[in-house]
Amino acid sequence: MTDKSSFSSPQRGRSGGGSNKFKNAIKYTNIGFQMLAIILVGVWGGQKLDEWLGFTSLFTVIVSLLSVFAALYVALKDFIRFKK
Repeated sequence: MTDKSSFSSPQRGRSGGGSNKFKNAIKYTNIGFQMLAIILVGVWGGQKLDEWLGFTSLFTVIVSLLSVFAALYVALKDFIRFKK
């Protein structure tokens, strides 16, 4: 009788590399969604501040720019963490 464990399936050889690529794709997709969420919350918050304080678009612009910088900070921090 032959030992079945000595035979390798074709999928077993390919799944190791593909799985790692899939995990990396999920990590970077999550970073994009985090950035989007941070920016959208910033824009929404700026609009609400403008409505509450009676300005036209002052806080929308300021808080939006701050949220873009915050999103970049979070993304770069995650990129550095993933590289280690």
